[in-house]
Amino acid sequence: MARNAIRDVTKAWTSRNIPYVIKTDDFSKYHRSTHIALIHQAMEEYHLQTCIRFVPRTNQPDYIHMKKLTGCWSGVGVAGGEQEVSFGNGCIHKGIMMHELMHAVGFWHEQSRSDRDDWVVIQWENIQDGKAHNFNKYSQTEVDTLGAPYDYGSVMHYSATSFSKSGLPTIVARTPTDEVMGQRNGFSTTDVQKINQLYSC
Repeated sequence: MARNAIRDVTKAWTSRNIPYVIKTDDFSKYHRSTHIALIHQAMEEYHLQTCIRFVPRTNQPDYIHMKKLTGCWSGVGVAGGEQEVSFGNGCIHKGIMMHELMHAVGFWHEQSRSDRDDWVVIQWENIQDGKAHNFNKYSQTEVDTLGAPYDYGSVMHYSATSFSKSGLPTIVARTPTDEVMGQRNGFSTTDVQKINQLYSC
């Protein structure tokens, strides 16, 4: 469908309106209003920059259910039925929430692209035990780049030390860049373009 996006059209949402539920009771009562506000701010970035609209669920069978579980994670694309998106401890940041929602919309990590080895070097020896699967690379039959350039500054890119066991780099750029790998300040220009392309905005 799009750069580091799902190829399987059945995994893209059939509508630009994506139903959601927030399990508010999961969030600490002392910080609940702040955390819920951040979720809404993350969704609003999609509303401002793309044609995706997160809409409160009524009776739609397919929807995302945002919860405070363990870690920050989401499935990629529509799963069918209830689809959990976790904003656990350490995930209460607008940029991280945008990242997880971009998974739910249908995007893999940027460094999962089939051509990633042309752009980055994975330092396998520096990765925490049991975490190497997070650096899996997907084939062209699984991920469609649409010819878009590799985006070091994507909100979907890992940082240079993600899952490091020693503080040493786990990802090194082959090409000098001013972009910050792993930034969570917001969408890159290419992120926005590709979301809009995926959903024919």
